[in-house]
Amino acid sequence: PARADARRAVATIQSVHGLSAREAALAWRMMRGEKIVEAGADLRLTPETSRNYSKRIYAKTGTSGQADLVRLLLEGLAPLA
Repeated sequence: PARADARRAVATIQSVHGLSAREAALAWRMMRGEKIVEAGADLRLTPETSRNYSKRIYAKTGTSGQADLVRLLLEGLAPLA
């Protein structure tokens, strides 16, 4: 059940914010408090790719950092809880 919830959350993040599947997965992990490079490593991304994805995530969501991204995503996903 938790895995299905995570997949739904990632799909929602992807759809609502126009992110690629990998960007949405990274954003989900960042939202859960993981550091960018560590979250990327779990997704088999290099540290450089993880940082580049995070910059694209911030640009596409209009956020200015991880804390701002977390706020945006938690507010957007609250109705799904």
